[in-house]
Amino acid sequence: MGSTTGTPSHATASVNTRSSFFVPRTGAGAQPGIKSLVKRKEKQEADRVMGRCIFWSDLPLNITKTNPFWQLMCDAIAIVGPGYKSATYEKLRGPILHAEKQDINSRLAELKKTWEVIGCTVMSDGWTDRKGRSQDPSKFLGTLS
Repeated sequence: MGSTTGTPSHATASVNTRSSFFVPRTGAGAQPGIKSLVKRKEKQEADRVMGRCIFWSDLPLNITKTNPFWQLMCDAIAIVGPGYKSATYEKLRGPILHAEKQDINSRLAELKKTWEVIGCTVMSDGWTDRKGRSQDPSKFLGTLS
């Protein structure tokens, strides 16, 4: 009816369509390799340790979404690799904090330079502190000059 082997052409087309639809069970990529299974297990353990750190420290879970440095921190630790020792309390409150403060002051100085050219407007009607006390906005504005 359509093929030299005696099989109708519509049946051959149907078999070819089905054979390309199913994933072969042999060959590269057919099953996950041992390395990928080990990596998956390592990632699960790393995620659990990260979770424990977040939960134990009472950090909000959205830190993983909203903190722009979260993924950068994770990437930096991964680049250093196994055996990375985190910064100590003393290093964080000393040279690392000092370097961040210098970086912020440097960026603030650049921003203030633009104020001379384009101007700057700060508007406030006041606010309250954590204890509910009213605060004078001029105290804050005085720190900007």
